[in-house]
Amino acid sequence: MTRALLLLAALGFMTAPSHGLVQQAIERLQGTWVITSVEGEGLPAGVHVALVLNGDKYQGLKQGKIDERGTIKVDPTAKPMTIDFVITEGTHSGKTQLGLVEVTDDRMTLVLGEPGATARPTAMTQSPLGLTKLRPIAKELEGSWEGAITTPSGQALRCIFKLSSGSDGLGTGTMISVDQGGQAPIVAVVQIGSRLKLIVPAIKGTYDGELKTGQLTGTWSQGRATTPLVLKKSM
Repeated sequence: MTRALLLLAALGFMTAPSHGLVQQAIERLQGTWVITSVEGEGLPAGVHVALVLNGDKYQGLKQGKIDERGTIKVDPTAKPMTIDFVITEGTHSGKTQLGLVEVTDDRMTLVLGEPGATARPTAMTQSPLGLTKLRPIAKELEGSWEGAITTPSGQALRCIFKLSSGSDGLGTGTMISVDQGGQAPIVAVVQIGSRLKLIVPAIKGTYDGELKTGQLTGTWSQGRATTPLVLKKSM
């Protein structure tokens, strides 16, 4: 090997991210993340898209069901950090999706190219996805919450949201329509401080509320319809 080639090899070694830096970056990405915004706008009611990261393995979920699996590669020395999703299962199996990622505590911003595209996005402003990390819900939120949804015709339909911590430690629950006699699973419980989002894909519903003075005050969205909904905890 010539002196010039030795110098290039040495420079390449020096600029490659160390194993320690890569592991630290991957650790920050661990957990279950639910998409809460696209280009700064909230998702339609009932839409649930999530990303589960365990080590360098990932699972993509839509409406509570796994629709993609693969592995990730990151370069924490790049600014912003780059991430590659190597897809092994799903519609785009065999392709790699190139992207950029930033993580601050329980918030993630992700910018992705098309699966199989060779050009990586160059800025975090290119159609960013906003994700929130799911955490165990506060003890004060566990239990049954009751209220009434007012339909466009003015009818009040009683509902119960039963919230608890699942076997994985994350929030889970069931929405019960008392007057209609049906129920649907709450596939994501997103808590950010006193704010709470409950996503119920089976009926295309989402509840956005805030815990104040022992009750949840917010709105229920189902399809294009939105109505105020106050929930009080059952005794």
